[in-house]
Amino acid sequence: YIMHAQNLIQGKAYTDLGVLSLDGVAQAGTPPGYPLTIAPLLALFGLNFIVLKVQMAFIFGFGLWIYWRHVQNEMPSQWVLGTLAFLAFTPWILKFSNNLLTDIPYCTTSLLAIYLGHRFFQNQPNIKEALYLSISLILACSFRSVGIVIIGTTVIYAALFRRKHLIYAFGIALVSYISIAFINRAFEAGGSYANQFSLDPYIIASSIWQNTIGLERSFTQMIALYPSRNEDSWLYSIINLPVLITYLSFMCVGIFRSIKKRGIYLQDLYWPLCLVPLLIYPYPMRSRYLLPLLPFTHFYVIIGFRYVLANIWPLISQSFLKPIYRYRIILPALLWMPLFVAYWGHYTLRPTTVEANILKDPDVQSLFQEINNHKREISRVLFWRPRMLRLFTGVHTAGFYNLNEHPWTPQEIMHIHSLGVTHLILDPNNPKLTEFTTHNPHLFKSLYKNPTFHLMRIELSPKTLDVATP
Repeated sequence: YIMHAQNLIQGKAYTDLGVLSLDGVAQAGTPPGYPLTIAPLLALFGLNFIVLKVQMAFIFGFGLWIYWRHVQNEMPSQWVLGTLAFLAFTPWILKFSNNLLTDIPYCTTSLLAIYLGHRFFQNQPNIKEALYLSISLILACSFRSVGIVIIGTTVIYAALFRRKHLIYAFGIALVSYISIAFINRAFEAGGSYANQFSLDPYIIASSIWQNTIGLERSFTQMIALYPSRNEDSWLYSIINLPVLITYLSFMCVGIFRSIKKRGIYLQDLYWPLCLVPLLIYPYPMRSRYLLPLLPFTHFYVIIGFRYVLANIWPLISQSFLKPIYRYRIILPALLWMPLFVAYWGHYTLRPTTVEANILKDPDVQSLFQEINNHKREISRVLFWRPRMLRLFTGVHTAGFYNLNEHPWTPQEIMHIHSLGVTHLILDPNNPKLTEFTTHNPHLFKSLYKNPTFHLMRIELSPKTLDVATP
């Protein structure tokens, strides 16, 4: 995103990033919404991460304000505060909002679209509300291509539940789609992942199976009371599995209660339709893809929590828990607040770690320096984080969507070398490639090594290929 924005500032082609996707995933330019958002800040302050993160905090704050306005349609204001705190104090939200990615801006703009869509469908059809909704849909899709799901949801919802809005919904969809297509055409962007979807029934079934398994893991990451990188540890499971079961139970109650009380709203159709592209996408599920759904699942949990609490009130009123019931409105916030504070302290008070800011790692800094020393002889270098390397060194790079899972053979080395890859960087994130280079030292020449990274040059000749082994 930063490189796209820099290209805009410097008058270069938007998609000219100098990064080659060796398997074609995300080869095209990303939608221009976020690069356009950060371009003025980069022009004024240069590459200043503090400024960019302050902007992200404002975007997230705007999203919370929209969420506040939207949830007010469904519950009393006191409970709205609890719902808002329940979302804002989720530890995973704090951790993830520290990233400069499109997920928070897309979550904000998609919330805006759902909020305006709700207003549009609850009122008589009119041009003004339709125009507002169209603009919000265009904004959402300018940050993430998957925003097109909201456009489809709008039409489907009108066709099923709001027939008098159907003509307007078709017009909104047409205007939004044409505008998005025009924007993407102008920037040669969009659709960077669309070509990865397959119509093969076997691939679709396999993707659904794998991503359904990944859905549970990713969702647990988002609501975990004990966030951890070691999600296979017994402590992580013992703490978070009951939380997941409780969360999903309240969510199911909330969905049933909401629909029974006021019928089906736009958001009730939106979040399940969002799962469709995530489940059929032929690559592993990632928790960040579920972020736009979290405000709605949290909302259903609070609805379910209120309903269950109201039904067990007769029992509570006769027990020692009666004083607690008086403060029921802030119970959701109290659940997360101590964990939020503890997690905030972990990131704020402890010295900066590699995970928090990899740029402060001495090994990374020395690697960048060494790359600059060899820049003249490097045509293109293979690395597991090619865009970061390109941004901070200016060298042309290449990468795979999942470098660690890629099978390595002498023929594969020949193939990437024919595409201009002359060097590669080994690190702990790609043990398979490291193992291959160990078994075939005659195909590579070591140029630089530190405790974390190893820069090597690919050296191919008929003699070395004859003795290469997989």
